[in-house]
Amino acid sequence: MRQIFRHITRAAPALLLLAGLSLPAPQALAQATPAGAANLERLIQDRLGAATSNEPDQFRLERVPEVQVTAQGDIYAVSLPKLRLLTDGGWLLEAPVVEAEVKPLPDGGWEVEASIPQPLSVFSERGFRAGDLTIGQQKLHARWSADGYLLNAADLSLANVAFHPTSGGGLFNLASLTLKLDPARVTGDAWTGIFNLALGGLNFQAPTGMEKIALQKLRLRGDAAGLDLTKFAQASRIWRGGGLPTANQLERLATALKLELDLAGYQQVHNDGRRTKLDSGGGTLALDGLSGDRAGMRLDWRHAGLDRRGADIEPALVPASADIALNGSRLPPTPLLALLATYASDTSDGPRKAAREQLFTAMQTAGSNLNIDRLSLKGPQTAVSGNGAFKFASQNPRGLTGQADLSMSGIDRLIAAIQASGGTKAAGTAIALYAVQGLGQPEQGADGITHRYQLQILPDGRIMLNGNDMQNVAGLLTR
Repeated sequence: MRQIFRHITRAAPALLLLAGLSLPAPQALAQATPAGAANLERLIQDRLGAATSNEPDQFRLERVPEVQVTAQGDIYAVSLPKLRLLTDGGWLLEAPVVEAEVKPLPDGGWEVEASIPQPLSVFSERGFRAGDLTIGQQKLHARWSADGYLLNAADLSLANVAFHPTSGGGLFNLASLTLKLDPARVTGDAWTGIFNLALGGLNFQAPTGMEKIALQKLRLRGDAAGLDLTKFAQASRIWRGGGLPTANQLERLATALKLELDLAGYQQVHNDGRRTKLDSGGGTLALDGLSGDRAGMRLDWRHAGLDRRGADIEPALVPASADIALNGSRLPPTPLLALLATYASDTSDGPRKAAREQLFTAMQTAGSNLNIDRLSLKGPQTAVSGNGAFKFASQNPRGLTGQADLSMSGIDRLIAAIQASGGTKAAGTAIALYAVQGLGQPEQGADGITHRYQLQILPDGRIMLNGNDMQNVAGLLTR
C-alpha cells in the first residue's frame, strides 16, 4: 500500500506544479491590465526559478521557460512553452506548452484553470526518449492563497492516462484519478473542509511483462478541522521525497482529522520478490484533540482476501480477513501522527520500530488508555477473536497494565502449517504455540476445539495467561 500512496502523492503535486506554476504574488490587481501582465510575467519567472532549485528527491523544473502573460478582461492568460519536469529518478517529462488562466480574486487569492498538452514526451535517466504519456481527459482547476504558495481548493481530474513506450516492454495505465479539496472555512493558514481522492483502473507492468502493481479502485475521503496548510505543505514535500517528517514538523498539525478508506483489487510484486494481494479493505480513522496535549482516537478496519508471500513471511500467520475496532484516549498527538506518517510512507522495520518505541514511551508519560473493542482475525488455519483494555503508566515495569479476553481455534492446524513451512523462525514459534495451546481452556464447538484465554499484564510486570506466568513463552514468540 505504501507504494500506491507514494505514487498518488507524487503525481498530484506534479499536476499542481504544471497547473499552478503561473501563480503570482498578491501585487496583481483584481482587474487585469497590461502593466499587471508585465509585472506578473516577472513574478512568474521568479517563481519558476525557485522551482528549479527544489531538493533533488522531489519534482523540479530543469530550466525556466520563456513566460508569456497577456491581460484579457478580468484574467491573465499565461503560456509556458517547453516546460521540462524532472523526477527524483532522473526521468524527464516535457510539455510543448502549458496554458493557464489566472484570475485575481477580491480576497487576494487566485483562481487557476490550466491544461496539459498532448502528449507529454518522456525521457529516461540516460537521456533517451522512452515514450509518450497521454491523458484522454483532464480538468485542472485550483484556488490558491494570496501569496500563491498554499492550495485552498482544487478540482482535478484525469482519465485514460497511458504511457506508450517507444521500444521494449512496460505498461502504465490509469483509468481515472480525481482530487477535490472543498474548504468550509479558511482562516489564515488554518484550513477546515473536506477532501476526496479517488482512482480506478491502475496497472503497471515492468518491461519483462511482470505485473508490478494493479488496483481496481481506491477512495480516500477526509474531514479536516484547523489543518495548518504551511506545516502540511512542508510535511508533504518531505513525504513525497521519501523522508519522514520530524515530530516538530507534525506538532499541532490540525485540530481534528477523519479519514475513510476503501479499496478493492490490489496486487503488488515488490522489488525484493515479496507478493501482496488484497481483495478488499476499508475503514475509518478519527482523531480529535490534536491541537492540545492529549488526543482521542477511533479506528475501525475490515479487510478480506489478504495473501502475502515472501522469504520472511509465514503465510499461516497472515490474517486473510480481519475486523478490528480500537479506541484510545489521552494519547500524545505528535508521536501518534509521526507513527501514522511512518507506517504510511515506509515499510522498513527500522523506522517503524523507532516510531513505535517513541509513541510507547510518550503514552506512558501521558497516562494513555487503549481499548480493543473488537478483534477478529481469520487465517488459513486459525481464527482469533477477543477484546481488552490497557492503561499506560511510566511507573510500571512494562509501561502498561490491563487485560484481554481471547479465543483461538485451529491451533493444531496452525502449528502443523508452521512446521511444514520450514521457516527460520518456525521451530521457536511452534514451541511457543504448543505452550499456548496447553494453557488454554478447551471448548468443543461446531468447527472443532476452541481455546479460551484471559491475558493479564499486572502492575509488577508479570504477563499472565489463564493464571500462568507467560514470560518464557512470550520470549519465544518475540524471537
